[in-house]
Amino acid sequence: MLHQDLISFLNTSAIRRSDFSAALGTSGAYLVFSNSGKRGSVKKFNLSLESMLAGLEDMKSNISAFSASQYYEESKWRDLGSRYFNDNVLNSIVTVQTKPVFTTFSKIICWANDLQYAGDSNIPITLETLTKAIEKIQLIIAEYTPKDISTKKQTSQQTILNTLGTQCTLSKPFILLAGISGTGKSRFVRQQAAAQGNEKEFLQMVPVRPDWHEPSDLLGYVSRIGGATKFIVTDALRFMVKAWRAAGAEVITLPDGRAGWAGKPLDSINTYWLCLDEMNLAPVEQYFADYLSVIESRSWLYDGDAQGQDYLYCCEPILPASALQVVTDQNALARELGLDIDSPADQQLWDAFLQHGIPVPFNLVVAGTVNMDETTHGFSRKVIDRALTFDFGRFFPNDFANLWAGQPVPKILGFARYSHASPELLADCKEDSDGLKTISFLQAVNDVLRDTPFELAYRALNELLLAVICHSPADESALQAVWDDFMMCKVLPRIEGDDEKLSVSSDTVKAENLLDKLEQILEKQLTAIWSTNRPELLLESANPVPCRSKAKLIWMKERLERNSFTSFWP
Repeated sequence: MLHQDLISFLNTSAIRRSDFSAALGTSGAYLVFSNSGKRGSVKKFNLSLESMLAGLEDMKSNISAFSASQYYEESKWRDLGSRYFNDNVLNSIVTVQTKPVFTTFSKIICWANDLQYAGDSNIPITLETLTKAIEKIQLIIAEYTPKDISTKKQTSQQTILNTLGTQCTLSKPFILLAGISGTGKSRFVRQQAAAQGNEKEFLQMVPVRPDWHEPSDLLGYVSRIGGATKFIVTDALRFMVKAWRAAGAEVITLPDGRAGWAGKPLDSINTYWLCLDEMNLAPVEQYFADYLSVIESRSWLYDGDAQGQDYLYCCEPILPASALQVVTDQNALARELGLDIDSPADQQLWDAFLQHGIPVPFNLVVAGTVNMDETTHGFSRKVIDRALTFDFGRFFPNDFANLWAGQPVPKILGFARYSHASPELLADCKEDSDGLKTISFLQAVNDVLRDTPFELAYRALNELLLAVICHSPADESALQAVWDDFMMCKVLPRIEGDDEKLSVSSDTVKAENLLDKLEQILEKQLTAIWSTNRPELLLESANPVPCRSKAKLIWMKERLERNSFTSFWP
């Protein structure tokens, strides 16, 4: 048994020479460790393996901060623990018994990685050593958990993890979750963040206020009140910096003067979720203008083009360097943003921000929850073109009939890793390895939309090809399912108007309706799924579903006939 192996390790002579004893509990999944007794009597402390596991996961999530403190310094480690350990018991102990906690983590990590214990003042912290320690502690916890109740006594976090499926890479870093109130849009984002390991760590909820009318409401602003020049920091900006810290990327100044962010590997980096709750209570084009502009500047290079790194990411700053450079006390601003200027990694990050500004982190997904009613603002095509719009009730339906049996399980959505489609990226897509089928499909759709306000441009084609790359469909039905979802996310949300606006010229005397023509062309293009069910791409182990764009077009046509006006939104 694995816990017996840990007991043996903690009984070795190297561990017994430590000033701080440590042992695995004899009657349960907990650790018993002590202080040194040099300042009084020896005191012992109990810490559950669940708390130890949570601490290891917090260290991994904040690897740049912890890896810079592998040599023990009391004040630094006490501050790291109080700041990053989310487990209440562990957080309390580390502030008063800092070195005992430090050495206990060191022993666990050494044991899990078959390393020699190097003494009470060193701890081997890397992504690899933490990952192995997490895996082995999870196995020991399982050994102590009775099999007949293991599914009933999970932590709330693990319960959330078990309700989510495998990961699906997003083609865009900005999504809109649109639907009526109470369908679970905000809860969906919380679950996605929890799937990364800890909801509190990977999620920032920002309630949008109706009086927001400029980017400073979201990103902060320069203030000169009181003489000194300060920058007023917002939660959203602080969270972006947090995502950058977790990414652990190093900055490279490119020949054209831009900043490139490089590192390796992407699979070890978590997705951070910034949720703008009730996003359209204020005009999105006004307070969100900077983000809408900057995300179009994202670009990725991989392999040989990435200067020896696994990737090279470039993005224009969402907050320019000039807004940081004018601040009187720049060190205070760095701390306000959550940076530890005593950490070499954080100092390097801060220097890059001062020189180049703060770009949108590549590991950040912005999710806006949206209700379309008389209290909210509509979306322009500029916003829709830059987002993935999910009609929440159709993509992630509430199944009342299976309330107690369990709702459909959504896949875990990972941050976007591509910005521009290419033949190299398409090469692994079995059903459309050169992209020609997808190009032909969108050309046919655009022929219907030509000379209307809803005509598509290069951005739409690029994003459809990116969707094909992300889903990598293996057969014709799966490929057409990608096209179907693209119609729902990017094309149909742009269409709205009355009878006159939606009429199109024709060779016949009678003008045709745009929706009728679109339905006709989709019936020809989506032959594999139009009259039968299609694969589900965003739900785990889900049954096939009817063609979504067909049902939505019928709904929009009926609404137009009934009211002489229609739109994608309810």
